[in-house]
Order: sequence, then C-alpha cells, then structure tokens
Amino acid sequence: MGVEIRSRDELMSDLTRALAPGSRERLLTVVRLHGLRALLETSGRASHDRLLDYAHHLVLHEVGSNGTFYLPRRDELCVLFEVPVDDAIEVLDNMIRGLNELDQTGTVRAEAGVALLPDEATHPLGALERADRRILPGEDTAREEWLGSRRGRREEHLLALRRAQEQQAEERRLAEPPEEQLRLAN
Repeated sequence: MGVEIRSRDELMSDLTRALAPGSRERLLTVVRLHGLRALLETSGRASHDRLLDYAHHLVLHEVGSNGTFYLPRRDELCVLFEVPVDDAIEVLDNMIRGLNELDQTGTVRAEAGVALLPDEATHPLGALERADRRILPGEDTAREEWLGSRRGRREEHLLALRRAQEQQAEERRLAEPPEEQLRLAN
C-alpha cells in the first residue's frame, strides 16, 4: 500500500501475488474516464491534461492507505484494495463521485468495474479482463440514462460480486464427480 502512482508492471506483479494460493480476499477496480477525447477537442490540451492531473490526485487522496493506485494507461486507473470489500466499495463510491464532479461540463464521466480476487481470476490478465467487462456498456447517452436509473453504486457492486460468487460456487459444484453431486443434492 502506498500513496504514489504505480506502473502497469507493478500492477501485474501485485496481481500475481494477489492471485497466489492462500491469498486473502481483495477487490480490484478498473476505472475508465469516458469523454476525454471530446474534452480535448472542445477545451484543448491544457484542460484535458489538467483534468487528468486532478483525477490522479483525487484517486491518490481517496484511496490513501486503503489500497494501491496504478496507472496502466493515462485514461484508465486501477486500484487494488487492501481493505475488506465493504470498505473498498465505500471508498470506490466516493472516488467515482469525486471523479464525476471534476468536469463541470459533464463531458468526462468515470465508470468502474470490479473483480474479487483471488476468487474471480487465475492470472493477472484474467483479473483485469473480469473487472473491465463489468464496466458499464453502451454509448455515452445510453450509459448516462442507465446511470440515472440506478440507485446505489455500492449495492450494484455488491450484487455483481454476489452473482460472481454464486456462479463460481455452481461451477465448482458442476466440476465435482457425479457421485458427489448426488450426495450434495440429497
């Protein structure tokens, strides 16, 4: 855990450790900033770069000692949380809210996807892909409508995590020998 921005290589190394057998549960978050190209076109490079700098500082501040902040790409932020999942989701909600308040025009929006480690992946790229797939789909307009219709991001993340855990339990059950499946069904 630290209060510095770490690189993609460091992210991959830390994910490898987080996925090792016996590792404790952690939440990986991928945050994507949508609308940066539009901001660049309408407001110029200085505004674009200033917003990214503010975003990076905000994430560093929000995450603090709760996890580690990585910058695999300039428009994509990753956090590997070290705190319990409920606490991580609370930090994540505050972080997304703060990121979405940085651009007063509403052009740039932050969206997050999560993966529960080590349960939801077996290798670092799989962990990133899992979190990336959970970022809200659709065009900006559809995404904004979808976000507007949602109540709590925290509940949404918890529900996604519960569904993933249920799916993994079902996959483990189906992977058991047929005799064991019959025994468990009775």
